[in-house]
This record gives sequence, C-alpha cells and structure tokens, in this order.
Amino acid sequence: MNTENTLQLLAGIALFVFAMTQLEEALKHLAGRSFKVYLQKRTNHPLRAILSGTLVTAILQSSSVVLLMTLSFVGAGVMNMRNALAVTYGANLGTTASSWIVATLGFRLELEAISYPLLALALLVRTLFSSNNQMRHLAGFLTGFALLFLGLEWMKDSVQGLLEHVDLSRYAHFSPYWYVPLGLVITAVVQSSSATMAMALAALHGGMLPYESAVGVVIGSEIGTSLKILLGAWGGTADKKRVAFGNLLFNVAATGLAMLFLYPLIDFLREGLQIRDPLIALVAFQSATNFIAIVAVYPWIGAFARFLQRRFVADEGNQLAKFLHRIPKTSPGVSLQNARQETYRLLRKAVQYTERVFGIESREKRSRWEAIKEFAFVDESTADRYSRLKRLHGEILEYIVEIQKEELSPQEIDQTGKLITISRYSIHAAKNAKDIQHNLGELSSSANDVLDGIYRSIVEGQRNFTEKYVALMDRSGHGEAEPELSKLMDQCNERHTKDVHLVMEQLQENSIDELGASTLLNVFREIHSAQTLLLTAMRELSQLGVQEP
Repeated sequence: MNTENTLQLLAGIALFVFAMTQLEEALKHLAGRSFKVYLQKRTNHPLRAILSGTLVTAILQSSSVVLLMTLSFVGAGVMNMRNALAVTYGANLGTTASSWIVATLGFRLELEAISYPLLALALLVRTLFSSNNQMRHLAGFLTGFALLFLGLEWMKDSVQGLLEHVDLSRYAHFSPYWYVPLGLVITAVVQSSSATMAMALAALHGGMLPYESAVGVVIGSEIGTSLKILLGAWGGTADKKRVAFGNLLFNVAATGLAMLFLYPLIDFLREGLQIRDPLIALVAFQSATNFIAIVAVYPWIGAFARFLQRRFVADEGNQLAKFLHRIPKTSPGVSLQNARQETYRLLRKAVQYTERVFGIESREKRSRWEAIKEFAFVDESTADRYSRLKRLHGEILEYIVEIQKEELSPQEIDQTGKLITISRYSIHAAKNAKDIQHNLGELSSSANDVLDGIYRSIVEGQRNFTEKYVALMDRSGHGEAEPELSKLMDQCNERHTKDVHLVMEQLQENSIDELGASTLLNVFREIHSAQTLLLTAMRELSQLGVQEP
C-alpha cells in the first residue's frame, strides 16, 4: 500500500472532521437566539417538530447543536418528550443535507480552486473585523467551509492513488451487509456521519467501493453517530437519557429498515426513480432510509415517549441532589440533616469546579466513568459544570423553603438560614472562578515572561490553598479545623495584599502594561473573594456539625 496516499487519506479525513467542527461552532454562534426561538415556537405538534428539526439541522449542519437546544427546552419544561423526540427524528433527516452538498458540488468542481480563495477571504474578514464577534464567527464559518472542501479533495486524490496499489477484486464478492459494521466503527471513531458519508462517496467516486458496499457503510453510520450522544447522556439527567436513548433507538430502527429493504430500495432508486449517478443514488438512499424510518415510527411517537418516561425515571423530579429525597419531608430534623449533607456536597463540588477552572483537578479524583467519557471527548465543559452547580443550588434552596413551611424551633430556623447562606457562598465562589477563566487563559498564553511567571504562581498558590482546604473539610464536622481555618484565612489575606503590591511594582517598572495590570488585579480580587467565601462557608458548616457523607 502506498504510504503517501494513505497518509493523505488520513489527513483528508482529519481535516474534514475538523472542518465540520469549525462549521458547527461558527453556526452555533451565528444562529444566536433566532434558531432557538424558532425551534421553541414551531414544535407544538409532532409533525411540525419533525419539519422544524429537519430545517434547522439542514441550515446549522449540526444535529448535536439541535439536540442540545432540544434538551434545554425539555429541561425547562417548554417542550414535552413527544415533540422533543420528533425534533430529533427531523434532525437525523436534516443532517443528510451536507451529504447532498458534497455529492452535488464536491465531485463536480475543482475544490482546491474554491478552498483557497475562501481561506483568503476568511483571513481578511478575521483581520479587518477582529473586534466584531459576528464577523469573527463568519470568518470561522468560511474557514470551515473551505477546509471541508479541501479535506474532501485530499480524500478524492488519495483514493485515486491507492487504487493503483490495491487489488480490490478479492473483496468484490463480499455482501454489503459485511460493510455495515465498518460504517458503524468508522462513525464511532470520527464521530461524524457526514465524514463517514464523505469517505464513502470518495471511495465510490474513485472506484474503491462498489455502490452496494458503500450503501452498507452508510447504513452502519446511522448507529455510529448516536454512540457519543448516548455516552454523554449516561449518568446525566433523566430527560437527557430519554432524548439520547430515543435518538439511538430511532437510528437502530432506521438501520434495521435499511438492511431489511436494502435491495428493494436500491432497485427502486435505480429503476423507479431512474437515478443513474451512483453518488446521488447513495445520498438518496441515506435520506430515504431516514424518511422511511420517520414515517414508520410517527404513529407510535406518543407511546414511545411514554415508554422512555417510564424507562428513565427522574430522581424525585429530575433533580441532581443526592440526599434531599431519601426520606420524606415529614420530620424537620431528618429533613434538615438531608439539607446539611446536600449543602456540604454542593460546597465540595464548588471546590472541584474551581480546581477544574485552574487546571489543577486531580485525575485520581475522577471516577472511572468520567475518565472514559473524557477519553471519548464527551467530558463536561466548565460551562456545563457551572450550570449543574446552579441547578443543584436551586434544588437545595427549594428544599429548604419547603422545610421552612413546617413547625420549626428557633434553633432549626437559624440552621435553615445558615444553610441558605452557605449554599449561596458556595455558588458565588464558583462564579468568581468562572468569571476569570478567560483571564487565566490569556495569562497562560502570554509571551510576557513576567505575566507567565505570575500565572504559574497563581496556579501553584491555588493548588496549595485547595489541598489545605480539602484536608480541613474532613475535620470540619468536629470543630477541629477552626484554628487552622483562621490561619488559612489570614494567609489568604496576606497573599492578596502581596499580590496587589506585586502588580503595582511590576507596573511601575514597566514589566507589564496597564492592560496586564488590570487583568491581574481582577484575577487576584476574584481569587481572594472565592477563597474567602469558601472558608466562610466551611466555618458555618463546621458550626452546624456537618461532615462529609
């Protein structure tokens, strides 16, 4: 096998997948609120939901973005499960629009001649409008579109070269069903059914695969694209599991129908519709199988939604809390103990969140499942984690409000007030860290040696604080940590004063400019505020006698 052509093929695949990611990211920002509003208002009936899901996905060219929108609507209670499933069905059909673009344009035009001017235009837009977010995202869209065509061109050229060194006659007798697992594996690896389709089209165009074998690859890609969504939903909320599992079952149904009617559908496209172009016929097969699957499952969509709701039962109202609903809220004493345990858990998670923001999260602390999800590139972003923290905070507040409706002693009333304060301190500390994440990114990539040194000192200082803080949490329930808490608080105050003096000295010496000084002062202020809030929250919890559950 020719090494040069093989490397070119792999590079083309990688570039195509990267281009799809760029397009997705750019379109997600360019779409803004308009697509969310459209999707929300046009999904009050399953048929309209399918059409809306198809249209929005065809424009955004990202079924995952549409799925995320749908999940947020379901979680907010503005879209029921039946209509959410309908949107995902439409998204599966809409994502085939990119295949039509590739098949109709990608193999009929000189793609490199289009890609290079687009890249030049993208660079020009990015340079001239660097301060305009919309224009920067437009530049990202143009870059993604250009790289997509360039990656496809590399795949086409490499296939032509490989054919000169590979004897395909030995595989000619293989049934197309043998290629279904291949399509599944490829899509599971590259996590893009569009990329798998592009590879199949390139192989078909170059004569590396016969039409029936390419159909088998496309059939397998239907399930492969669902695996990442399913993996990302595992361990998540009930609604997230329902939508992800519903999407998987739909793709399983589409795959089953495609395999069952493979040859009749091929004959219908060739003889009935007179589609002679194998590239168009392949894309038509993909769209047809998704359309047939939608028609087949549409009458049962309501029953399917009810099945998913029974199968994935929300933990007491789809809550993130672990302790709040173990015992019914009939005894204020027991309920308060549950609230104290959950508040401690929120504080622990707030500390873990700050570790994540500063990049000091220990891998040893991660569960095996979290490690698997990170390896599969479905690990939660810091934005997602902060959103979950806020939800947990809201659940705690709601639970405490319910407790306050009972007859409470003065001591119990005081405890509920302290728990509200502690949970507020915890979430505010996490917000302090979130607010400076972009500043930390700027400092970490700075070419200024002074800023780089200060950044490293910031990270090391936060690491030392976190290690001491976590060690104190284990003893906070017995009141043993109070002297060390005070000592750590004094150290934080001293460190903050020194940091501010350091910034002013470096500014006077012209080692940093005004912008760098402003960024550092903001970072130090937020760090000090977060540490003070965490220490105060632990002191309050210590007085309540709460230990790690």
